[in-house]
Amino acid sequence: MEFFKRKIFMSVLGIICISIPVFFAIYQSTKFGLSETNDLLLNVANNVIYRADKTGKQITKSIDKLKEENKDNPCSEKSIRMMRTIDIDSSNIQAIGYIENNTLLCSSLKAQQLEWNLGPVDLVTSSGVSVRFNVKLPDGKSTFIVIEKAHYATIIHKQLLLETALFNKEISLGVFSLDTPGLFAARGFVDPAWFKHLDNKNQATFLQDGYAIALLKSQKFKIGTVAAKPFSWFNPHAIKTALILVPLCALAGILLTLLISYVVGQQTSPVAILKSGLKNREFYLLYQPVFDIQNHRCIGAEALLRWKRANGKIIPPDEFIPLAEKNGLIQQITARVFELLAEDATDLFKTYPDFHLAINVSADDLHSNDIIVNLRTLIQATQAGPGNLIIEATERKLMNLDIFQQTLYAIHSLGVKVAIDDFGTGYSNLAYLQTLKMDYLKIDKSFVDAIATDSSTSQVIFHIIEMAKALNLQIIAEGVENKEQAEFIRDKGVQFAQGWLYSKALPLSDVLLLIRSNNQGAS
Repeated sequence: MEFFKRKIFMSVLGIICISIPVFFAIYQSTKFGLSETNDLLLNVANNVIYRADKTGKQITKSIDKLKEENKDNPCSEKSIRMMRTIDIDSSNIQAIGYIENNTLLCSSLKAQQLEWNLGPVDLVTSSGVSVRFNVKLPDGKSTFIVIEKAHYATIIHKQLLLETALFNKEISLGVFSLDTPGLFAARGFVDPAWFKHLDNKNQATFLQDGYAIALLKSQKFKIGTVAAKPFSWFNPHAIKTALILVPLCALAGILLTLLISYVVGQQTSPVAILKSGLKNREFYLLYQPVFDIQNHRCIGAEALLRWKRANGKIIPPDEFIPLAEKNGLIQQITARVFELLAEDATDLFKTYPDFHLAINVSADDLHSNDIIVNLRTLIQATQAGPGNLIIEATERKLMNLDIFQQTLYAIHSLGVKVAIDDFGTGYSNLAYLQTLKMDYLKIDKSFVDAIATDSSTSQVIFHIIEMAKALNLQIIAEGVENKEQAEFIRDKGVQFAQGWLYSKALPLSDVLLLIRSNNQGAS
């Protein structure tokens, strides 16, 4: 079930990790396409505004010059010659002349004085400049813009302002007044409603009516330019960018999926979960009481480490202990046991000085000096006296006897006793036990279970008990579950026992209640 859930999770994760970068690539592609289009339009608008500003400067300069030098007779020969000179020298002015009552009285166009009615003014700016947008001169072939100030008129070809090297047929262009909405000139579709987006800004880019639009304000005159182009999110710029970004982002999504899969795999691996359990203090201790068989008194307890996950799941010791041993975490497990004992048994030995606590340790612990450091810390925290603490070593794990002997000596020097645990399940013999200085021998539950049965191991317990007696070891029988087993081991001289016949594993507070109950019964 867990595997199935993980496969679903990783499948969904893969879809998300690949989809998000791909959507991001598409978004970035369209954003880049719009950005490129906006840049192009601003560039075109800037080119138009440059031409318009240049034209405006020529107009201002020309009119100021004519006003200054021809005050009395604006249509004199001298004035007309000056108009021609201005016409020739000005690249953006087609003609210049003098107007009264909407009539062009003289200009640079003809040597003789002619009167042409230009029609009414279309726009008057806040600076007093009058503009006629669509003026056809007598030849009737072309349309011009006439810009009038102080009766002098400059005549500009209507499309001159829109001539730009950057222009292409898709781009609509326009030059408009910032004073009163009005187009000086336009090429292609231009909606005057767009102009309000400029407001007090110097430039603006936006999407409206299916167009990408750029507006730019002149810094010298009260005019603005517009450049617009039909825009689709799947425009060539976006598609070109997407063809590059989408495969790259899809590849990035695949790599991200693999990376997250690896990290999640690491975090959800049994070893990672074990480390997390240690970090989050998910471990706790129960205590299996040890009884004196002769008087049925609780004289000690074996500390048993238990693991309850944050989700409530119980992980049995036969799963996490081998996992910890295999992956080099067993000493961290042991260190946690010592920490929990120090928390649980702070005042225990003050109240019950004859009580003992037994601690299971691994071969790695016994081959390291950390066990001595941990014991010293625990003795100081609990004020344990000689015999209050027992170290239980599993005989099938004791491979390096030389190192173990040195550790045993150091343990005994602290007043801590040592028991050989699960005896008979390993490879030890009488010579082995004679070599190692032990205090207790614990008979494994498998031999207790064989008592009064036809099992081939039913007679082994006799030899174990006799061996322990010969070596002056105190004996503790594990896993005693019925009265027949209890009577048998008592008759054979076993002093202590533990098992469900006497009590299941309990929190230390319940063990203390059990001790007090024993004491009251004895009194």
